[in-house]
Amino acid sequence: MLVMNPRIANDLRLQLDSTDYVRIIREGKVVALEKLETKYGELELVMDRWCPTDTAYILQSDKVGFYTLRPFEAYELTRSGESLKGEVVGELTLLVDEDKVHGKITEITT
Repeated sequence: MLVMNPRIANDLRLQLDSTDYVRIIREGKVVALEKLETKYGELELVMDRWCPTDTAYILQSDKVGFYTLRPFEAYELTRSGESLKGEVVGELTLLVDEDKVHGKITEITT
C-alpha cells in the first residue's frame, strides 16, 4: 500500500502508462483507492490529504489496521424548519505491527 498526498498521486498517474493503471469503481462511484499492477506485484494507492506533499509511505497492508477508541455516534445539533443539523463523532487510531517492514519515500518533487 502506498499512502500519499493527492497531489503526488495525480503526478504519479501522469507518469504511468494508462495500461498499467486501474481505477476502482464501487457502486457506480470512483473511490480514492486505486491499484497498480507492476512487475513487482499489485500496489494499492491510498490518497490522504493530511499526508505531507513531499513524502509517501509504503505500508504492508496485512501489518496495519484501525483500532476503535470511541465508536462513531451521530448527534443531533439543531433543527431549523425542515433542516436537521448534526455531527458524527468517533475516534480511531492506526495500529502498525513490525515497523521494519514499512518504508517512507521522502523529498518528492514534481
